[in-house]
Amino acid sequence: MDLTELIKEEYNTTYLFDAQIDSIDDQKFFKQSMLDGYKKIQSLENKHNNKAAFIMGLGPSLFDTDCSLHCEDIKFTCNHFHKVPNFFDNEMKPDYWCAANSYDELKDPFLFCMQNDIESIVTIPIRKEFVNLLKISKSKINLVYPWMWEQKIFQLSLAKKYGIKKTYSHCNTITNHMIAYALWMGCNPINVTGFDLSHNQALKTYGSTHAGFTDNRVKDDHSIHGSAALDDPVMRKQIMDDLKYLCFIANRNGITINNMSHKSNKLPKTLS
Repeated sequence: MDLTELIKEEYNTTYLFDAQIDSIDDQKFFKQSMLDGYKKIQSLENKHNNKAAFIMGLGPSLFDTDCSLHCEDIKFTCNHFHKVPNFFDNEMKPDYWCAANSYDELKDPFLFCMQNDIESIVTIPIRKEFVNLLKISKSKINLVYPWMWEQKIFQLSLAKKYGIKKTYSHCNTITNHMIAYALWMGCNPINVTGFDLSHNQALKTYGSTHAGFTDNRVKDDHSIHGSAALDDPVMRKQIMDDLKYLCFIANRNGITINNMSHKSNKLPKTLS
């Protein structure tokens, strides 16, 4: 069974439709959205072949960016980018917004993307929340590329494209997902900024966890998944393992990944 048939089989199992989805209509909507999303994700393969990608995480080093050098790149950003002051206007409007989080965390930036016609690549672990998010896209669903969390559908597709037997993880930082999307779309080089790798260090150095704003949960509750991930040793190892996996793909295929946040994250300036 090839990957396409495997995914269809997964989507047709009752396993996918449990108490997280309230009604038959919700189940049908979710199933169709995921099947459509898989086809849409596939349509992005090599869409931007050999075009430069600009991956914009939301660490404070984002502000060190010379935007004039990247306004023609394929631009990716994530999460609460709409909170960053005076950066994403005009020439730096993202081509793709990318997210993997809860409904409460993603609702506002997702609505912002729909209102501003920004294409959105998104996944949510809880299916009921995913249904609620997709439903608020209304007539803009053509802008949305949903993929399924449990089966790591996108990771499987990327591994198949590059002939690798293993996948990267569910991921503890959206920046790794954005690098993976750029690899999927055939971008080269891939320029990465705002990739600071420590919210605690960012607080000490810049006075904020993110570029121009602070996620107070990082200070108040270090148990929150994602928020504390960059400063948790176990999760940080997972982040670095995923990054090494993506850099392995890039190295083997002549793709350059430039680390524009090297002064902040202390990783090599050229990752691949």
